[in-house]
Amino acid sequence: MVVGHDLSAMIALLVSRLEKLKLPNWSRISRLKRSINIGKLGHSKSGQWELTAGRMMLDSKLAAMELVKSRSFDLTELSQQILGTNRREMYANEISTLYSDSKDLISLINWSWHDSLLSVRIVVRLNDLPLYMQISQIVGGITSRTMMGGRAERNEYLLLHAFEKADLIAPDKYSAFENKKQKEQQVKEEGDEKKTGKAQYSGGLVLEPKKGLYKTLILLLDFNSLYPSIIQEYNICYTTLVYSKDSDEQLSVPQNTDVEGVLPREIRKLVECRRDVKALMKTEK
Repeated sequence: MVVGHDLSAMIALLVSRLEKLKLPNWSRISRLKRSINIGKLGHSKSGQWELTAGRMMLDSKLAAMELVKSRSFDLTELSQQILGTNRREMYANEISTLYSDSKDLISLINWSWHDSLLSVRIVVRLNDLPLYMQISQIVGGITSRTMMGGRAERNEYLLLHAFEKADLIAPDKYSAFENKKQKEQQVKEEGDEKKTGKAQYSGGLVLEPKKGLYKTLILLLDFNSLYPSIIQEYNICYTTLVYSKDSDEQLSVPQNTDVEGVLPREIRKLVECRRDVKALMKTEK
């Protein structure tokens, strides 16, 4: 496992250097020996995952972005907020001057070592590793992917396993071509909207506030987890919606709610787990 802060930026820099210097044994970063051109991997999230195949990358920045509210997620801010430690800032133009004296060089090495230690301390304080392991077990995903923070992917894994257990085939994801067509249609609709000055579809109902001083009681309705609640209430799922045989267009919402759909069932499980965990947190010191 590799632990660090903002690992994606570090890996991107490392890849560009490996590519420029044409190092043949670049795959030793991972645990899988390969001889393909490193440039083909690219700088995307999937490229980074390929580059570090077989090693788990635990990024203190990504972990903090999921678990902590902060103005900034750089190492200085997080060290102060989470650990109560002041980190010394070092700028690129200062580094070259520190090579002129052995004492300064040792201080630079110590600073670099201290930064690595701060990353480790942050992930330990946030209890990241057990949390990521638990998420991977719940969704049935790959831990190294879980650590990269893709929430949509976690949901996808959870649903794929749920569909498989129900002996069902999960619906196809939209292809790149369909996404392109969808975007083109959206651009066209936005253009029509500008010409006519009218929206092609209406959004949710938003009531205009009545200005003035209210002397009577005010009733506030705050729905807990509104969308998940609606999905459970009306049993909305890929498996319960009624579709036309001749097209992909949806005909109506589920009429029969005797059989619970895959999506409402999985949401209910997660909501119940969340409730149990919150109850446990209240009893813990």
